[in-house]
Amino acid sequence: PFVLDTDADATTRQYGVYAMDTFRATETIAATVSMRYNYASIAISDRTGQTPALNGTNTYRRLNPAVGATWNVADQSTLYASWSQGMRVPTPMELTCADPNAPCTLPNIFVADPPLLPVIGTTVELGARGLWTPQRDARIGWSVAAFRTDLRDDIQFIASGAGAANSGYFQNVGRTRREGFELGLNGSTGSLTLAVAYSYTSATFQTAFVENSPNNSTSGADGTITVNPGDRIPGIPTQVLKLRATWSPVP
Repeated sequence: PFVLDTDADATTRQYGVYAMDTFRATETIAATVSMRYNYASIAISDRTGQTPALNGTNTYRRLNPAVGATWNVADQSTLYASWSQGMRVPTPMELTCADPNAPCTLPNIFVADPPLLPVIGTTVELGARGLWTPQRDARIGWSVAAFRTDLRDDIQFIASGAGAANSGYFQNVGRTRREGFELGLNGSTGSLTLAVAYSYTSATFQTAFVENSPNNSTSGADGTITVNPGDRIPGIPTQVLKLRATWSPVP
């Protein structure tokens, strides 16, 4: 048996309008410029009539630009570069669990809490790709890319250190970064296609903040640890290797 603490509706609406244009600077160089306006609203309403403070609507608006360029250095070989920005709005769960003075036990408690800032991402990517056809029925494709994504006002779950082990709240913790490179190789001959992809990602915090973690061997007397710039973000694999084979026995 349990007591129903919360009964809420959460409605998320997102709208966008964008414009994009690609033009050739020379016979081998092309540039792309785009703009996208994003509007998002998250409405939360109490259905019990007992917690009217839960009712509210959070709205987010932003114009996200992007630019890119490609250079066809040779037949079927291209160099490219891009810069872009994007926005992730907080989820209803994050918005209703953001008060340090009223931590919640995930994932089943919604309370009236202060709003969170949207997460703004800026990505820079450089790369090259190409295709080689040694025979009429065979082809080999390759790609290499380096990337960096900086997130501003990233959201993390902060443990409160009180009550249940998963009790805490969401908070904007400043800047984080993901950077690395990707390598890809694929080939096909007849009915067989093979592909291999490898990626390396260094995911780190770029802004210091304090986290409650009394069971951590490095925690202080008050049970907290300080996350420092350069510390690794957990849960994001550093290396990923993917292998794929496809066989088409008939056309």
